[in-house]
Amino acid sequence: MEGLFSCPECGYENPKGSTACQRCLLVFDKHERKLHKLNHVIGASSRLEGMWRDILVHYNDFEQHEKFIQGALVENNLSFASQQYRKMAEANPLDEIAPKMLARIIQMATLAYVPLEHKRRPVSVSHMGAKVFILIVFILLIVVLSHIFLR
Repeated sequence: MEGLFSCPECGYENPKGSTACQRCLLVFDKHERKLHKLNHVIGASSRLEGMWRDILVHYNDFEQHEKFIQGALVENNLSFASQQYRKMAEANPLDEIAPKMLARIIQMATLAYVPLEHKRRPVSVSHMGAKVFILIVFILLIVVLSHIFLR
């Protein structure tokens, strides 16, 4: 039928010019933007790309993977490393290395943003005294209530 096109999500035949699928409500423009983002390739330095090529030659060498991820961290380009391992995982769902390396990248990204030293506020004596006072009042309240109700 002329003037119809299939929804990329559910296959429903929608009239041409529709902005959203009449069955699954997929917004076509939004779907196209999402596809464009997914196809976006993250670039890297020639050094990082060379490290990735070395990994492809020696894929089972975990030391190579660690060097690559560390190099990506140093260059502030963990997104490139993540992209490469995501591609590997998508190409071979049985690959056990790619998910481990993706988890390692997440770990490295998390560590990069966590302060090395947690600065704790010193607890003042008056603040500590107030907590102790509240605790004592709570205990006394329990004792008094238990005597009243257990008689």
